[in-house]
Amino acid sequence: MDSILFRPAVAADADAVWALWHACIQDEASCWTRAYPTREILQNDINHGWLYLYLEHGKLIGTVTLLSTDGLSSFALPFRQTVLPRSFTRLCVSPPLQGRCLGREILRRCEAEAARAGTTALHLLCDIHNQKAGALFRHAGYQTAVEFALDGEQFWAMEKLL
Repeated sequence: MDSILFRPAVAADADAVWALWHACIQDEASCWTRAYPTREILQNDINHGWLYLYLEHGKLIGTVTLLSTDGLSSFALPFRQTVLPRSFTRLCVSPPLQGRCLGREILRRCEAEAARAGTTALHLLCDIHNQKAGALFRHAGYQTAVEFALDGEQFWAMEKLL
């Protein structure tokens, strides 16, 4: 039996995911706050089949939300023209387990899932204050298309061709 599992979340996972997200909110290195992400966002991600879980030996280690479309298309960002682009958000690793390259593995599995569905490019926003995430994405081959402001915060809009 594989000790690593990457799968879509179901309703029964909501409390465990919320506990993980809450731990990330409390982590000083995180850009998340009590206002984001919310339980409503969590429920919406699960209901749409967008939320994926990364489990080791049955324990929830991390999550990522892989949208079924390019959720950033409404911002008219200068991404390259591709067929079936998608975006992802809310990549999260349990704070005590950070630094073990688990974010890289979750990202790799997210990319593989997107590629299986015919996605040719992935887009994301990264808070410019989240240096660890920025380094993770750059190391994985994501390029910054532009830096821009959204809701009073500064972000890098990044993309990777698959």
